[in-house]
Amino acid sequence: MKGIPTQKILKIKNVNRGVMFLEDGSLAKVLAIDGVNLSLKSEEEKQVIASQFQSFLNSLDFDLQIVVHSRQKNLAGYIRNLEKRLGETTEELMQTQMREYIEFLKYLGKTGSIMRKDFFVVVSYRPFIVSKEGLLTKFKSLFSKKEKTKEEKSEEDKLSQEKKVEQLNQRVDLVVDGLTNIGLNVIILETKEIIELFYNLYNPGLVEINNLEVLSR
Repeated sequence: MKGIPTQKILKIKNVNRGVMFLEDGSLAKVLAIDGVNLSLKSEEEKQVIASQFQSFLNSLDFDLQIVVHSRQKNLAGYIRNLEKRLGETTEELMQTQMREYIEFLKYLGKTGSIMRKDFFVVVSYRPFIVSKEGLLTKFKSLFSKKEKTKEEKSEEDKLSQEKKVEQLNQRVDLVVDGLTNIGLNVIILETKEIIELFYNLYNPGLVEINNLEVLSR
């Protein structure tokens, strides 16, 4: 039985300039966050980070979606580089050690012992349309307003879309500033990276395209 295409599952209408345009009219951007290993922090440092994060959340007047994604680490590229170096190595002892290390990595890859955890924050904006026109005004408009041309409608839609993106970017700036102040590294995903992210999320059995190493930028 043929599976359902990912495009049918996702409610994303389009992705342009790093902005996801959803079918319900809302917009969203995805931020990749470099996590903090709290186990390496002292109790005092943990409390400071938790307090800062709480203050950051309380300062927002809109919702955030926090996504934690765990999957098996793709070691294929790393192993290929090691095998290439192995072919260039002439020292016998080094060759033996590298072969054993490569076999060990292949074993870990098969058993799924090495996991990768990625952190994302989704910032969205959904415009609320509130009509300020009364019933009489709407009735009069039926006779006083002429029908707009396609060019005029297209220009209005373009201006409206730009205002929505502007509102979304303001929210994104607030989130980036707040997380950066805590000491987190934040990357705003571009269009290509968003497409790769969803490809990897919905194709866990396939090799990750480009490995999506956005946090190494």
